[in-house]
Amino acid sequence: MIMKIFITLLSVFLCTCSKNKLPEYNHIDSMRIFAMKADFPERQPGQTATITPVISDIKGNGRPLTFTASACLDPGIAYGHDPECNGALHAQTLASGAVTGLSSPNYTGAVNTVAVTIPADILAGKSTIEQLIGVTYIVVYRIASADGTSVTAGQRIKAS
Repeated sequence: MIMKIFITLLSVFLCTCSKNKLPEYNHIDSMRIFAMKADFPERQPGQTATITPVISDIKGNGRPLTFTASACLDPGIAYGHDPECNGALHAQTLASGAVTGLSSPNYTGAVNTVAVTIPADILAGKSTIEQLIGVTYIVVYRIASADGTSVTAGQRIKAS
């Protein structure tokens, strides 16, 4: 009996976590873009996909936010390039304006949807392999506040 209690206590002691502090990036205390949901993550040239961003500004105290959305061929995000469409191939401005859809006190949720049409000529001049497996088209979404704080995120759409 004593041995069973000892083994149980030893198991509890060895299997419990000693730290209860999460890394800083897990704290939701700044303006964030949690997700960008694409209704169709793969589209053919000429077809349209709708992106729904999910954002949070919990400590923003209801401050007004603005957004800009653009799209382009992937500038090389996997290789360390920033999600940015300035000067990129097949770049297009999708929308901009005031962020709508958030309500206090949470100030977290889905906001303005953005429609993106894959350029009809996106595969023109591409290699045979790129034409077969497709290319990555990026939707870049940026939110900003009047105090200069901004956050940017990108959503990939496979164009094939």
